[in-house]
Amino acid sequence: MPPLQDKWRTEQTPGLYLARVHQRLFLILPRGMKKKTFIIFVSVFLTAGFCQQCKKTVEEWAFCEGCGLESWAGKYNGTGSYYKDETNEIVDGVEVQLEIENPSANQFLIKVLAPDYYSQSFFSTKSDSLYYFSIANQTNSINMNLYKKGSEFKITGVAKKGHLEWVDSVYVIVPDHSLTFELYKKQ
Repeated sequence: MPPLQDKWRTEQTPGLYLARVHQRLFLILPRGMKKKTFIIFVSVFLTAGFCQQCKKTVEEWAFCEGCGLESWAGKYNGTGSYYKDETNEIVDGVEVQLEIENPSANQFLIKVLAPDYYSQSFFSTKSDSLYYFSIANQTNSINMNLYKKGSEFKITGVAKKGHLEWVDSVYVIVPDHSLTFELYKKQ
C-alpha cells in the first residue's frame, strides 16, 4: 500500500475515512491482534458517541421566583453556623429546625430553633411571590432566600438577636447571637 497522503485526511466521507484508518491500523498492528483491536476500537468509539448523546441535564438549585406563598410554609431541617458575640464563639454544623406556618392569607409565623444555641419566633406578612423574605425589628431580624430544584425546596438565611447600645448620642444595634443556615423542606 502506498504511503498515506494529505489528500485522504480531507475527504468528506466519514465511512471512507474510517476505512482508511482501519487499513492503516491493520498495517501497524501485529497479525494476531488485528481483528480484536479493531473490534475494541470500534466498540469504544461507538460507546463514547452514544454516551455523549445520553447525558442527562442535572437540575441545579434556583431562586424560587414566582413561587406562591404556600411554597414557603412547612418544616425545614438542616445545619448552620452559630455565632456568639460575647465570647466570639463560632460553632459550625449546628442542627437547625425552621417551621413556617401560614395561618391565614398572607400571614406567617416563623420559628427558628438550634437546640442549645438559638431560639426565636417571628410574625409577619408577605404579599408578594419573591424568592426572599426579610423581617426586622429593633433587636431581632431574619433574612431568608427560597430555592427550588424539581419538587424540592431549600431555604438559606441568617437570623440575628441583638441589643441597643447608646453610642455617641445615638442607639446602635449590637448583635449578640447570629445563626446562618441551609435547610431543606421535609416532604
